Amino acid sequence: MHTEKEFKLMLGEVLSCCQTIEHDIKWIFACMLEGELTSNYQMISTWTLGATLKELEKLDNSDNHPFINSNDYYLLRKITIERNYIAHQCFRDFLYSKAQYNGAEYLKVDKRITEFYEKIKKLSISMENVRLKALSHFKRMEN
Repeated sequence: MHTEKEFKLMLGEVLSCCQTIEHDIKWIFACMLEGELTSNYQMISTWTLGATLKELEKLDNSDNHPFINSNDYYLLRKITIERNYIAHQCFRDFLYSKAQYNGAEYLKVDKRITEFYEKIKKLSISMENVRLKALSHFKRMEN
C-alpha cells in the first residue's frame, strides 16, 4: 500500500505516461499521413486518443507492415478506458469513505493504479521508440 503522498506521485506519473503516449500516437499518425507533418498534426491535435488510435490502427495495418504490434494496440485501447477511470473516478471510489487512505476501497484503487502504472511505463517507452522509428522511416523532421 502506498502512502497518500506516494499514491499522488504515482498517479501523476501515470497521467504523464498517458499524455506522452497520446502525444506520440498523434505524431505517429501525422507522420504516416500524406502532406506536411505539422499541418497533419494540427488537424488531429484535438482528436481524442480513442479516435486517433482507431484511425492509426487502420492506416498502420493497411500495408500489412504495422509499426505497432497487435498486443500494443490492445494495451492502447485499454489505456483509453483506464485513463478515464483515473482522471474522473478513482478518487471518488475511496475519498468519500470514512477511512479514506486507510480503507479497503483505497487498497483496491491503489492496487489497480499500481498495476496499470507497471504496464503503461513500458508502453510509453515503446511508443516513443515507434514515433522515432516512424519519423525516420517516413523521412520526417522531428518537432
